[in-house]
Amino acid sequence: MLKIQGLFKKLSKAKGLSIQLQTADGETIGKTDKLKKNKFTLSVEKIPDDYQGETVPLSVVISDENGGKSNFKNKKGKPVDFSPDEQLFDLEVNSNNNKYKLKIKPDTSVPGKSEESGSSEIAWQLDDILSLNTPGVSPHIEASGNGYKLAYPSDGITKIDDLTGLQLTNRGSLERISDLTVVESGDGVRRAYYVEHNPSTNQKEIFTAEISEDWLTLSNPITTGFSDGGSNAWGVPDAVRLPDGRVRLYWVQDPPAGGSEHREWIVSATSTDIGGTSFTMDKGQRTTGGYVDFEVLQAEPNDWIAVMSSTPETVPDQPQGIFVATSEDGLSWDVNPENLAPTSMSYLDPTGVAVGPNQWKLVLAESSNILGARDYNLVATTLTMF
Repeated sequence: MLKIQGLFKKLSKAKGLSIQLQTADGETIGKTDKLKKNKFTLSVEKIPDDYQGETVPLSVVISDENGGKSNFKNKKGKPVDFSPDEQLFDLEVNSNNNKYKLKIKPDTSVPGKSEESGSSEIAWQLDDILSLNTPGVSPHIEASGNGYKLAYPSDGITKIDDLTGLQLTNRGSLERISDLTVVESGDGVRRAYYVEHNPSTNQKEIFTAEISEDWLTLSNPITTGFSDGGSNAWGVPDAVRLPDGRVRLYWVQDPPAGGSEHREWIVSATSTDIGGTSFTMDKGQRTTGGYVDFEVLQAEPNDWIAVMSSTPETVPDQPQGIFVATSEDGLSWDVNPENLAPTSMSYLDPTGVAVGPNQWKLVLAESSNILGARDYNLVATTLTMF
């Protein structure tokens, strides 16, 4: 048996490729689509008799199977695409040896790059927005079995539902809390973060507690120490586990009055322990200029993605929209200024979960573009990165 171990140089997270081993006249004698990090293995039971000899010329043919989506991350952690879509790498093997190592440096491009402009912008797209036929705001979604769990405030309680397709099935509720978000902390504990009124301070505060697998029971609650300070533009926390096991919280904060643009900030705090119970405020702001409802979709080393809404202060002249941002550390964010949502309605409170490479299922709140009291209903869509 001949085994060829391939390595993509200076690239990681290989995906969406098929690899064939061919003879000099194009006969396929081995193939694989199994990739691990930046490696692959080709195994050949026997080289055809016509090609037996001391040295055998072969070719590794690699084809892009996922179109314009990224196939790798480069050494800076940025998505890159295998381009052109089919590339050939020649090699010679000694038929007397059964193992061979091949280092490959393929041609790549940045997904969404315009050849005319040279722009390296990543393209984002929302699919059709579909109604879940239920009132609600500030949802939180998590994969569960063949579907999802969804928590959302509605009618004065936080409902806990199963979501299959577009069908919601209620499983119970939690009282006196809102804006629930759930992560598994670095010590392996399922932990909830949520907003609750603290009667001793008469303010809304971000609390944390251990949460049951079905999300219906909270235990050992403690405050994180972060409160609204009497501000109206505050809250909607999102918790995310960092690559090192700690937890980071993001939430909306009303900046001090004054200045040329008095619009909401996103701020954050990072836990000092992997248990996610003790936090220190991070310096500065994560975003400024009126972005709200921040939700991290991906938190990997040098590769962070978040989705958010825009301030309601612009309604009715400008609807609340959905925006995407990227980061290398979760602290400094580059926000794409393009609103991905239709402008006929306002969209806010996005939550999401990965459903495939560069693709996330989102649940949002939808409302009309009017001043004053608005009705909010939950909708679902898919976010794709190209």
